[in-house]
Amino acid sequence: MEILRGRRIGFTIAEIREIIQVYKEPPGEIGQLKLLMNRVDEKRDELRQKRKDIDDTLSELDNVEEACLGRLAEIGVGT
Repeated sequence: MEILRGRRIGFTIAEIREIIQVYKEPPGEIGQLKLLMNRVDEKRDELRQKRKDIDDTLSELDNVEEACLGRLAEIGVGT
């Protein structure tokens, strides 16, 4: 894995260093590839959770806005 690519997909420098180091030691490339696959799964899970959190927050903001607009309409104030 090249360092810039690793950074682009969200790996820290420490994670990239770990992946590179595994290649230099037994079991070598096999160990590196397995570690990389595990890290990719972890990163994917993190991003999915962040996306869910963002979607939940956006939904809540929509609810707050709707409640505000409803209340403004009740008290006769236009937006």
